[in-house]
Parts: sequence; C-alpha cells; structure tokens
Amino acid sequence: MAAAVTGISVAVASSYINRSGGSNLEYIGEIISGVFALLVVWLEVRMTRDRKQAEKRAAIRAKESKLAMKMQDASLSLSLATAIAVERGETNGEMKTAREKAETAQEEYDDFVHELASEQATSI
Repeated sequence: MAAAVTGISVAVASSYINRSGGSNLEYIGEIISGVFALLVVWLEVRMTRDRKQAEKRAAIRAKESKLAMKMQDASLSLSLATAIAVERGETNGEMKTAREKAETAQEEYDDFVHELASEQATSI
C-alpha cells in the first residue's frame, strides 16, 4: 500500500524485498518494537516513582493533620482551664494539665517541622 502511494508498483516493491531477503524490513520492525518497549518501560518507571511520591506526601499530610488536631485539642483544653480558673478565681489541676498538654503538642509539632526540614535539606 505504501509502495503504491509513493508511485512504486507493488511488483517492483515485492521483487526488491525478495532480492534483499526482507532483512531491512525485519530490522525496521524490530527497531520499532524496541523503541515502543523502551517507551513502555520508561512510562512504568515514571508512574511508579510518581505514585511513591504521592503516597509519601499523603503520609506527611496525614501526620500534619493529626498533629494539628492534637494542638487544637490542647488549645481548647487550655481555654477551658482558663475559663474555669477565672470563674472560680483560683487555679486548680486543670490549668497544669492543660498547659502540659499544650506544651507536649507544641513539642511534637516542632519535632515534625524539624524532621521535614532535615529531609528536604538532605534531598537537595
């Protein structure tokens, strides 16, 4: 078909193939197959790498969300303890417990931020 489009008759093209043993066309087919195989492998490797990076980012977001919720809970506890202390005119164990909770949550979040910073600094 391609031979007819270019103006060469099918008979001339087939006689050329028969004389050369078809080896040129066989090599072209093998080269095309090899190129497509390499393309498929490259795409699979890239998709796997992208999927791993997405999973890593999702794990980081989940950890950050957990820590943010912990800090919000500590902040709420501290607010309630402050309200109770103001209402009663004295501080009891609630204030100490809430403050410890807030400090623990802040320390965990700071550790998380430092961990992220060190990972990014080493990945450069």
